[in-house]
Amino acid sequence: MHLKKVYVFTLLVLLMMFLAGFALAQDEEAPVESKVNIQGVDVTSDVDEKETGWDPLLKASGNFSLGHNQNMPGNPDGLSMSLGYLINGGMDYLNDTREHEWMNTLMWQLGYAQTPAIEKFVKNMDMIDLKSSYLYHIPSISWMGPFASVRIKTSMLPSYAIYAEDKNILRLRVAEDYTVAPDGSIADGDFNPIGIANPRVETVTAGNEIDLTSAFAPTTLRQGGGWFFIPMDKKEIKIDARVGLGVWETFTRDGYSVKDNEDTETVLELQQMQDYVQLGPEASLALNGVLEKMVTYFFGALAMYPAWHNADTDLEGIELTNVEFDFLLGIALWEYVSLDYAFKAYYQPLLVEDWQLQNGLLLSVNFNLVD
Repeated sequence: MHLKKVYVFTLLVLLMMFLAGFALAQDEEAPVESKVNIQGVDVTSDVDEKETGWDPLLKASGNFSLGHNQNMPGNPDGLSMSLGYLINGGMDYLNDTREHEWMNTLMWQLGYAQTPAIEKFVKNMDMIDLKSSYLYHIPSISWMGPFASVRIKTSMLPSYAIYAEDKNILRLRVAEDYTVAPDGSIADGDFNPIGIANPRVETVTAGNEIDLTSAFAPTTLRQGGGWFFIPMDKKEIKIDARVGLGVWETFTRDGYSVKDNEDTETVLELQQMQDYVQLGPEASLALNGVLEKMVTYFFGALAMYPAWHNADTDLEGIELTNVEFDFLLGIALWEYVSLDYAFKAYYQPLLVEDWQLQNGLLLSVNFNLVD
């Protein structure tokens, strides 16, 4: 789908879903319900009234898979394993008059995988997501009011790439240009050849690590404020829409992302990421709920247009828009076991000019440490 069509579609979805929820809202205050947590997302539970005061939650989940192939057509012989953990929690506060609400959530996820092609355990999931929001519920219309929020997204450990064959690595600096010749060789912006013998090209043998980012990089700090709307808050569905102004700061610590050009057959390009600040309007929508006490779901969409930024880029106008989609679906199989599907799609053009996609299906063992 063309990029501009994706932006238009995102904004239309946000608008239509908010209007639909607004139309369903009733004049009387909807019953406020307490929460449970799955995959780091708060969802409502079937109680009549949310208690005032502090409401803590801490949950730990673990997953493990194992597979082995021998003489299977189309599959390499050997053992495949994956393992990981997820820690998520919350610390919410609602005052006695139910006007002031402070919501805090934490998701900390780490996972590794091993395949016959690469014998080492390779990190395939590493994310820390900390969010804090203050909401003021207007007494006469408690389903709307002003809000202020802060959010930190980062990775805990260094990141790297590992390939099953030798790679010739070229690290491109921020905004560096290069050309591709018909024979697949490349030259820099001044048409100076960059060949295998060039000092800037590094050869990494199969199975060895190619350093990409340091620990806690990239880190994005987001601050925002504006107006929230919660026209529906029921067990089956809760609608939370927000519009306002956002300020995002990104710190990469001189990290790199893989940006391989298929026309350059002999070299794998790594693009240096840059630090930047952006400011502009943003809108978000979140839908979540519980169905039949065993199926939980969450859908989130966010769009932020940087009306001002200090990044070195050729992108202009709507091409700079940040877009995020999150979808989670959990099925409780037993008290401590759930089957969870997660999908994430992020487009942050000033960080990486391609869509970042991630999805996974996990059979998790869950423990409520604090409830």
